[in-house]
Amino acid sequence: QGKFAFHNGITTFLEVMKRHGGESPDAAEFSMLCLEQLCGSEECGEELADKGGLKQVAAMLRQHQEDPGVQEAGCSLIGVLAGHPSLRDNLLGAKIFHLVLAALQ
Repeated sequence: QGKFAFHNGITTFLEVMKRHGGESPDAAEFSMLCLEQLCGSEECGEELADKGGLKQVAAMLRQHQEDPGVQEAGCSLIGVLAGHPSLRDNLLGAKIFHLVLAALQ
């Protein structure tokens, strides 16, 4: 039952980010904060990547470059995902690290 909740949560927050994140920095930030909590396990992080979540996070970081909350939430989520060895190649392939460096400046 707990596993289902995690997988359902990943799908839900990716959908919120997809539908509302582009126009609402708050929706983008909230979704990424929730995904960070859900992706503590490598399995859930892999699911996020498999569902296109890395591209969505990158899109939110690009669209909301001037919003510190979005930048912080995105960087924090990426930090959690980078802690999973199986996701490092996916993160490099998504060319997401340059967005983190830009956010830190």
